[in-house]
Amino acid sequence: MKRNSYFFISLLLSVVLFTSCITEDEYDNSPEGNFEALWQTIDRQYCFLDYKKQEYGLDWNEIY
Repeated sequence: MKRNSYFFISLLLSVVLFTSCITEDEYDNSPEGNFEALWQTIDRQYCFLDYKKQEYGLDWNEIY
């Protein structure tokens, strides 16, 4: 019984501690905020930005 309570307490503490580490950016619910959210997602996750910069010479920061 004591072992189960230690497990439950440690599980509860780890859930509380690790969920505080997750942060998400908040954007305004406006056309500008939607564009900024989309741009940040593409900038972080789109894998072909570097490829297109090398192949075609596109500077995405200049376009932004």
